[in-house]
Amino acid sequence: IDDYPTYREFKKGRFDTAISLAEEHYVQAVQCAPRETTYMVALANFLAEQKRPKDAQVLLQQALTLAPDDAEALGAHAVLCEDKLKDFGAAEESYLSAIRADPRNAALLFNAAIFFKDKQKDYDKAEEYFQRAVDEAPHDPEINKAFGKFLIKCRQNRNLGAKYLKAAMTAGVRGEAGKEEAEDSSSSGEYETDSDDSETGSLMSERAPAKGKKGEKEKEDEGQNKKARLQKMVAKAKAEKAEKGGKDKTGKDCVVM
Repeated sequence: IDDYPTYREFKKGRFDTAISLAEEHYVQAVQCAPRETTYMVALANFLAEQKRPKDAQVLLQQALTLAPDDAEALGAHAVLCEDKLKDFGAAEESYLSAIRADPRNAALLFNAAIFFKDKQKDYDKAEEYFQRAVDEAPHDPEINKAFGKFLIKCRQNRNLGAKYLKAAMTAGVRGEAGKEEAEDSSSSGEYETDSDDSETGSLMSERAPAKGKKGEKEKEDEGQNKKARLQKMVAKAKAEKAEKGGKDKTGKDCVVM
């Protein structure tokens, strides 16, 4: 865990903000379960959100060294390479590897579809992965909405696109405004698409719209909420360690710094 460069310097200072405390709790979780790749992926997601993609990449590489076929780590690496590092070749390789490892994961299939549509402009592959994603999650409003817009904008298939927009509307994702938009698209054959569907949240989450600039109070509240969640995660790791007689998966004593 001490291998990622920023943490070695950061560890020398004081944890005097909610963000730095959050990072310390993530690190403690990894230290308690050093072979638990889920915690490494969570820390990598956090680092990427803090605009530290190189550090995130180090963590993900460590996770993939431990578990080369871990779909969660591969998916996180794919999104990191796509959105932060702009290495589309590595992103494609990781997406395909992640899907081979977990071929029925709707979130992976959806992220891959967005990648092939927006970054690679490979609409055949994009349609394939959109279709697979909606087959695995037929009632997911966001997947249906994105697939419908893709079919209308990129395939000029308004009738089929309207079908998926109606499915999204039925799922309640768009409210009354979405109902009117979907109904108009099916009756008039016209649909106004958003400019970009490619915004992401965390590295291994479904695509989410970009958020506006947050106020200081909102940032502080978010940091405190993260801190509380991370404390629970560390407490759980400690409890698991205690149940195993104070040993982690490597058989070594778990020491929280």
